[in-house]
Amino acid sequence: MMNSEFCSRMGEILQEQDFYLESDAYGKRHGVGIYFVRIFDEIESESEALNLIESFEINMNETFHRMDTKNVYIVNIFVNQSDELKNKLYEKSKAFEMQEVYGVYWFLCMNEDRYEIEQSDIQPSEILNIRENMRIVLDEQYGFTSKKRKILSLREEDTSLAYMMLAANVMVFALLELNGSSTDIQTLLRFGAVQSTLVLEYSQFYRLFTAMFLHYGFTHILSNGIGIYIFGTRALKYLGKMNFLLVYFASGIAGNLLHIGFSGAVGVGASGGIYGLIGAVFYLGSKYKKSIDGLPDYVMLLYIIVGVGIGFIMPNIGNFAHIGGLITGYFVTVIIDRFFHPILGNNS
Repeated sequence: MMNSEFCSRMGEILQEQDFYLESDAYGKRHGVGIYFVRIFDEIESESEALNLIESFEINMNETFHRMDTKNVYIVNIFVNQSDELKNKLYEKSKAFEMQEVYGVYWFLCMNEDRYEIEQSDIQPSEILNIRENMRIVLDEQYGFTSKKRKILSLREEDTSLAYMMLAANVMVFALLELNGSSTDIQTLLRFGAVQSTLVLEYSQFYRLFTAMFLHYGFTHILSNGIGIYIFGTRALKYLGKMNFLLVYFASGIAGNLLHIGFSGAVGVGASGGIYGLIGAVFYLGSKYKKSIDGLPDYVMLLYIIVGVGIGFIMPNIGNFAHIGGLITGYFVTVIIDRFFHPILGNNS
Protein backbone atom coordinates (compact mmCIF):
# COMPACT_ATOMS: atom_id res chain seq x y z
CA MET A 1 0.00 0.00 0.00
CA MET A 2 2.81 2.37 0.96
CA ASN A 3 4.59 1.73 -2.34
CA SER A 4 1.53 2.54 -4.48
CA GLU A 5 0.82 5.72 -2.49
CA PHE A 6 4.39 6.90 -3.04
CA CYS A 7 4.20 6.19 -6.79
CA SER A 8 0.87 8.02 -7.08
CA ARG A 9 2.02 11.09 -5.15
CA MET A 10 5.34 11.20 -7.01
CA GLY A 11 3.47 11.19 -10.31
CA GLU A 12 1.32 14.11 -9.15
CA ILE A 13 4.38 16.18 -8.22
CA LEU A 14 6.06 15.48 -11.55
CA GLN A 15 2.95 16.59 -13.44
CA GLU A 16 2.81 19.76 -11.31
CA GLN A 17 6.34 20.47 -12.58
CA ASP A 18 5.33 20.21 -16.24
CA PHE A 19 6.12 16.54 -16.80
CA TYR A 20 3.56 14.90 -19.07
CA LEU A 21 2.38 11.33 -18.65
CA GLU A 22 2.87 9.14 -21.70
CA SER A 23 2.28 5.42 -21.38
CA ASP A 24 4.32 4.38 -18.31
CA ALA A 25 6.72 7.35 -18.27
CA TYR A 26 6.64 10.99 -17.25
CA GLY A 27 8.39 13.16 -19.86
CA LYS A 28 9.68 16.72 -19.98
CA ARG A 29 11.78 18.76 -22.42
CA HIS A 30 14.41 20.80 -20.57
CA GLY A 31 17.34 22.69 -22.12
CA VAL A 32 18.94 20.59 -24.84
CA GLY A 33 17.54 17.30 -23.53
CA ILE A 34 14.35 15.32 -22.99
CA TYR A 35 13.91 13.65 -19.60
CA PHE A 36 11.77 10.62 -18.80
CA VAL A 37 10.97 9.35 -15.30
CA ARG A 38 9.72 5.78 -14.85
CA ILE A 39 8.66 4.43 -11.44
CA PHE A 40 8.69 0.66 -10.97
CA ASP A 41 6.63 -0.98 -8.25
CA GLU A 42 5.42 -4.55 -7.76
CA ILE A 43 7.56 -6.07 -10.52
CA GLU A 44 7.27 -9.82 -10.28
CA SER A 45 10.72 -10.82 -11.53
CA GLU A 46 14.17 -9.54 -12.31
CA SER A 47 13.79 -10.53 -15.97
CA GLU A 48 10.53 -8.58 -16.26
CA ALA A 49 12.23 -5.42 -14.95
CA LEU A 50 15.20 -5.80 -17.30
CA ASN A 51 12.87 -6.37 -20.27
CA LEU A 52 10.86 -3.23 -19.44
CA ILE A 53 14.04 -1.15 -19.19
CA GLU A 54 15.67 -2.52 -22.33
CA SER A 55 12.54 -2.25 -24.48
CA PHE A 56 12.07 1.41 -23.50
CA GLU A 57 15.75 2.26 -24.15
CA ILE A 58 15.66 0.46 -27.51
CA ASN A 59 12.54 2.42 -28.45
CA MET A 60 14.24 5.69 -27.48
CA ASN A 61 17.33 4.82 -29.54
CA GLU A 62 15.19 3.95 -32.55
CA THR A 63 13.13 7.15 -32.38
CA PHE A 64 15.87 9.48 -31.12
CA HIS A 65 16.61 11.17 -34.44
CA ARG A 66 12.93 12.11 -34.84
CA MET A 67 12.71 13.75 -31.41
CA ASP A 68 14.56 17.02 -32.17
CA THR A 69 16.78 16.83 -29.10
CA LYS A 70 20.45 16.47 -28.25
CA ASN A 71 20.10 13.89 -25.48
CA VAL A 72 17.49 11.68 -23.83
CA TYR A 73 17.80 10.89 -20.12
CA ILE A 74 15.76 8.07 -18.61
CA VAL A 75 15.52 8.09 -14.80
CA ASN A 76 14.33 4.66 -13.63
CA ILE A 77 13.14 4.58 -10.00
CA PHE A 78 12.72 1.16 -8.38
CA VAL A 79 10.71 0.89 -5.17
CA ASN A 80 11.68 -1.91 -2.76
CA GLN A 81 13.13 -4.19 -5.42
CA SER A 82 15.48 -7.12 -4.94
CA ASP A 83 19.23 -6.92 -4.40
CA GLU A 84 19.67 -9.18 -7.44
CA LEU A 85 18.03 -6.58 -9.70
CA LYS A 86 20.04 -3.81 -8.07
CA ASN A 87 23.32 -5.65 -8.73
CA LYS A 88 22.33 -6.35 -12.33
CA LEU A 89 21.61 -2.70 -12.98
CA TYR A 90 24.78 -1.59 -11.20
CA GLU A 91 26.63 -3.69 -13.77
CA LYS A 92 24.58 -2.09 -16.54
CA SER A 93 25.23 1.45 -15.25
CA LYS A 94 27.43 3.75 -17.31
CA ALA A 95 29.27 6.88 -16.26
CA PHE A 96 27.63 10.10 -17.36
CA GLU A 97 28.99 10.98 -20.78
CA MET A 98 27.39 12.51 -23.84
CA GLN A 99 25.46 9.43 -24.93
CA GLU A 100 22.38 10.14 -27.00
CA VAL A 101 20.24 7.98 -24.71
CA TYR A 102 21.39 7.68 -21.11
CA GLY A 103 19.77 5.47 -18.47
CA VAL A 104 19.89 6.27 -14.74
CA TYR A 105 18.90 3.70 -12.08
CA TRP A 106 17.84 4.73 -8.58
CA PHE A 107 16.65 2.36 -5.85
CA LEU A 108 14.27 3.46 -3.11
CA CYS A 109 14.44 1.11 -0.12
CA MET A 110 11.74 1.67 2.54
CA ASN A 111 10.91 -0.01 5.80
CA GLU A 112 8.75 1.04 8.74
CA ASP A 113 10.63 4.18 9.74
CA ARG A 114 13.53 4.80 7.37
CA TYR A 115 14.30 5.08 3.70
CA GLU A 116 17.40 5.28 1.56
CA ILE A 117 17.82 6.13 -2.12
CA GLU A 118 20.77 4.40 -3.72
CA GLN A 119 22.50 4.40 -7.09
CA SER A 120 25.77 3.35 -8.65
CA ASP A 121 28.69 5.60 -7.68
CA ILE A 122 29.37 6.43 -11.33
CA GLN A 123 25.88 7.81 -11.99
CA PRO A 124 24.39 11.21 -11.07
CA SER A 125 22.47 11.30 -7.80
CA GLU A 126 20.30 14.28 -8.76
CA ILE A 127 18.64 15.32 -12.00
CA LEU A 128 16.08 18.14 -12.30
CA ASN A 129 15.36 17.95 -8.53
CA ILE A 130 13.66 14.58 -9.05
CA ARG A 131 15.43 13.02 -6.09
CA GLU A 132 14.63 16.03 -3.92
CA ASN A 133 10.95 15.56 -4.81
CA MET A 134 11.19 11.93 -3.74
CA ARG A 135 12.56 13.05 -0.39
CA ILE A 136 9.76 15.60 0.00
CA VAL A 137 7.08 12.97 -0.67
CA LEU A 138 8.61 10.55 1.81
CA ASP A 139 9.34 13.10 4.53
CA GLU A 140 6.06 15.00 4.37
CA GLN A 141 3.59 12.26 3.55
CA TYR A 142 5.02 9.46 5.69
CA GLY A 143 7.09 11.30 8.28
CA PHE A 144 10.10 9.23 7.33
CA THR A 145 13.69 10.09 8.18
CA SER A 146 16.40 9.37 5.67
CA LYS A 147 19.97 8.23 5.99
CA LYS A 148 21.55 11.55 5.13
CA ARG A 149 24.58 11.83 2.89
CA LYS A 150 26.05 14.44 0.63
CA ILE A 151 24.92 14.31 -2.98
CA LEU A 152 26.01 16.08 -6.12
CA SER A 153 23.53 17.88 -8.33
CA LEU A 154 24.14 17.64 -12.06
CA ARG A 155 24.01 21.27 -13.24
CA GLU A 156 25.13 21.04 -16.87
CA GLU A 157 24.46 18.11 -19.19
CA ASP A 158 26.12 19.81 -22.16
CA THR A 159 29.93 19.61 -21.81
CA SER A 160 30.66 21.29 -25.16
CA LEU A 161 32.16 24.34 -23.40
CA ALA A 162 35.08 22.19 -22.20
CA TYR A 163 35.66 20.97 -25.76
CA MET A 164 35.48 24.57 -27.01
CA MET A 165 38.21 25.45 -24.50
CA LEU A 166 40.29 22.57 -25.81
CA ALA A 167 39.69 23.63 -29.42
CA ALA A 168 40.77 27.21 -28.63
CA ASN A 169 44.08 25.95 -27.25
CA VAL A 170 44.65 23.75 -30.29
CA MET A 171 43.89 26.61 -32.70
CA VAL A 172 46.32 28.94 -30.93
CA PHE A 173 48.93 26.17 -31.01
CA ALA A 174 48.45 25.91 -34.79
CA LEU A 175 48.90 29.69 -35.09
CA LEU A 176 52.19 29.45 -33.19
CA GLU A 177 53.45 26.76 -35.56
CA LEU A 178 52.40 28.78 -38.62
CA ASN A 179 54.05 31.97 -37.35
CA GLY A 180 57.41 30.68 -36.19
CA SER A 181 57.36 27.75 -33.80
CA SER A 182 55.68 26.80 -30.55
CA THR A 183 59.15 26.08 -29.17
CA ASP A 184 60.60 29.45 -30.15
CA ILE A 185 60.75 31.81 -27.14
CA GLN A 186 60.45 34.98 -29.22
CA THR A 187 57.32 33.64 -30.95
CA LEU A 188 55.82 32.75 -27.59
CA LEU A 189 56.59 36.21 -26.20
CA ARG A 190 55.10 37.85 -29.30
CA PHE A 191 51.87 35.91 -28.78
CA GLY A 192 51.61 36.77 -25.08
CA ALA A 193 53.75 34.46 -22.95
CA VAL A 194 54.13 35.50 -19.31
CA GLN A 195 57.48 36.80 -17.99
CA SER A 196 58.10 38.60 -14.70
CA THR A 197 59.90 41.70 -16.06
CA LEU A 198 57.35 42.28 -18.81
CA VAL A 199 54.43 41.94 -16.39
CA LEU A 200 55.76 43.67 -13.28
CA GLU A 201 57.98 46.38 -14.76
CA TYR A 202 56.22 47.05 -18.06
CA SER A 203 52.68 46.45 -16.74
CA GLN A 204 51.80 43.97 -19.48
CA PHE A 205 49.20 42.31 -17.28
CA TYR A 206 47.31 40.87 -20.25
CA ARG A 207 50.04 38.20 -20.42
CA LEU A 208 48.62 36.60 -17.25
CA PHE A 209 45.60 35.72 -19.41
CA THR A 210 47.05 35.16 -22.89
CA ALA A 211 49.76 32.80 -21.65
CA MET A 212 47.00 30.32 -20.72
CA PHE A 213 46.39 29.61 -24.42
CA LEU A 214 50.03 29.07 -25.43
CA HIS A 215 51.92 25.78 -25.30
CA TYR A 216 55.54 24.77 -25.73
CA GLY A 217 55.66 21.89 -28.20
CA PHE A 218 53.31 19.05 -29.07
CA THR A 219 53.79 17.09 -25.82
CA HIS A 220 52.71 20.13 -23.80
CA ILE A 221 49.49 20.71 -25.75
CA LEU A 222 48.73 16.96 -25.73
CA SER A 223 49.08 16.56 -21.96
CA ASN A 224 47.03 19.67 -21.24
CA GLY A 225 44.39 18.63 -23.77
CA ILE A 226 43.98 15.33 -21.93
CA GLY A 227 43.71 17.27 -18.67
CA ILE A 228 40.90 19.46 -20.04
CA TYR A 229 39.07 16.37 -21.31
CA ILE A 230 39.33 14.42 -18.03
CA PHE A 231 38.86 17.17 -15.47
CA GLY A 232 37.22 19.94 -17.50
CA THR A 233 34.20 17.90 -18.53
CA ARG A 234 33.65 16.66 -14.98
CA ALA A 235 34.01 20.10 -13.41
CA LEU A 236 31.63 21.60 -15.97
CA LYS A 237 28.86 19.08 -15.23
CA TYR A 238 28.71 19.89 -11.54
CA LEU A 239 29.84 23.54 -11.45
CA GLY A 240 27.84 24.85 -14.40
CA LYS A 241 29.17 27.10 -17.16
CA MET A 242 29.77 30.36 -15.27
CA ASN A 243 31.40 28.73 -12.24
CA PHE A 244 33.50 26.54 -14.56
CA LEU A 245 34.84 29.63 -16.35
CA LEU A 246 35.43 31.41 -13.05
CA VAL A 247 37.44 28.51 -11.61
CA TYR A 248 39.42 27.95 -14.82
CA PHE A 249 40.47 31.55 -15.48
CA ALA A 250 40.95 32.55 -11.83
CA SER A 251 43.21 29.51 -11.34
CA GLY A 252 45.15 30.16 -14.55
CA ILE A 253 45.78 33.81 -13.69
CA ALA A 254 46.66 33.00 -10.07
CA GLY A 255 49.04 30.29 -11.26
CA ASN A 256 50.78 32.71 -13.61
CA LEU A 257 51.06 35.28 -10.81
CA LEU A 258 52.76 32.72 -8.58
CA HIS A 259 55.04 31.74 -11.47
CA ILE A 260 56.33 35.29 -12.04
CA GLY A 261 56.68 35.75 -8.29
CA PHE A 262 59.15 32.88 -8.04
CA SER A 263 60.67 32.68 -11.53
CA GLY A 264 61.98 34.99 -14.21
CA ALA A 265 61.56 32.32 -16.89
CA VAL A 266 59.08 32.63 -19.73
CA GLY A 267 55.89 30.78 -18.87
CA VAL A 268 53.12 29.34 -21.06
CA GLY A 269 50.35 26.79 -20.77
CA ALA A 270 46.84 26.06 -19.56
CA SER A 271 48.22 24.03 -16.65
CA GLY A 272 47.27 26.58 -13.99
CA GLY A 273 43.65 26.53 -15.13
CA ILE A 274 43.65 22.74 -15.47
CA TYR A 275 45.11 22.26 -12.00
CA GLY A 276 42.38 24.60 -10.79
CA LEU A 277 39.79 22.26 -12.31
CA ILE A 278 41.58 19.34 -10.66
CA GLY A 279 41.31 21.17 -7.34
CA ALA A 280 37.61 21.76 -7.95
CA VAL A 281 36.89 18.14 -8.86
CA PHE A 282 38.98 16.91 -5.92
CA TYR A 283 36.93 19.10 -3.57
CA LEU A 284 33.70 17.66 -4.97
CA GLY A 285 34.95 14.08 -4.72
CA SER A 286 36.39 14.42 -1.22
CA LYS A 287 33.30 16.11 0.19
CA TYR A 288 30.87 13.85 -1.62
CA LYS A 289 32.83 10.77 -0.53
CA LYS A 290 32.21 9.18 -3.93
CA SER A 291 33.83 9.02 -7.34
CA ILE A 292 33.06 11.79 -9.83
CA ASP A 293 31.84 10.01 -12.95
CA GLY A 294 34.06 7.02 -12.27
CA LEU A 295 37.05 9.06 -10.99
CA PRO A 296 37.63 8.36 -7.25
CA ASP A 297 39.05 11.09 -5.01
CA TYR A 298 42.10 8.96 -4.12
CA VAL A 299 43.02 8.72 -7.83
CA MET A 300 42.78 12.51 -8.08
CA LEU A 301 44.97 12.87 -4.99
CA LEU A 302 47.54 10.51 -6.50
CA TYR A 303 47.43 12.50 -9.76
CA ILE A 304 48.08 15.70 -7.81
CA ILE A 305 50.99 14.24 -5.83
CA VAL A 306 52.65 12.70 -8.89
CA GLY A 307 52.06 15.78 -11.07
CA VAL A 308 53.44 18.27 -8.56
CA GLY A 309 56.27 15.88 -7.61
CA ILE A 310 57.38 15.52 -11.24
CA GLY A 311 57.24 19.29 -11.55
CA PHE A 312 59.91 19.64 -8.86
CA ILE A 313 62.12 17.01 -10.48
CA MET A 314 61.84 17.80 -14.18
CA PRO A 315 63.38 21.00 -15.56
CA ASN A 316 61.41 23.59 -17.56
CA ILE A 317 58.11 22.86 -15.82
CA GLY A 318 56.29 25.83 -14.30
CA ASN A 319 55.39 24.03 -11.12
CA PHE A 320 54.48 27.18 -9.23
CA ALA A 321 51.73 27.76 -11.79
CA HIS A 322 50.47 24.24 -11.09
CA ILE A 323 50.48 24.79 -7.32
CA GLY A 324 48.90 28.24 -7.57
CA GLY A 325 46.19 26.98 -9.89
CA LEU A 326 45.47 23.93 -7.73
CA ILE A 327 45.08 25.92 -4.52
CA THR A 328 43.00 28.63 -6.21
CA GLY A 329 40.66 26.17 -7.93
CA TYR A 330 40.07 24.28 -4.69
CA PHE A 331 39.26 27.34 -2.59
CA VAL A 332 37.26 29.15 -5.27
CA THR A 333 35.05 26.04 -5.43
CA VAL A 334 34.75 26.02 -1.64
CA ILE A 335 33.64 29.67 -1.71
CA ILE A 336 31.14 29.03 -4.52
CA ASP A 337 29.70 26.03 -2.68
CA ARG A 338 29.43 27.64 0.75
CA PHE A 339 28.51 31.23 0.03
CA PHE A 340 27.09 31.71 -3.47
CA HIS A 341 25.85 28.65 -5.33
CA PRO A 342 25.71 25.45 -3.24
CA ILE A 343 26.93 22.47 -5.23
CA LEU A 344 26.34 19.85 -2.58
CA GLY A 345 23.28 19.26 -0.47
CA ASN A 346 22.20 17.13 2.48
CA ASN A 347 19.79 14.78 0.73
CA SER A 348 19.04 11.13 0.99
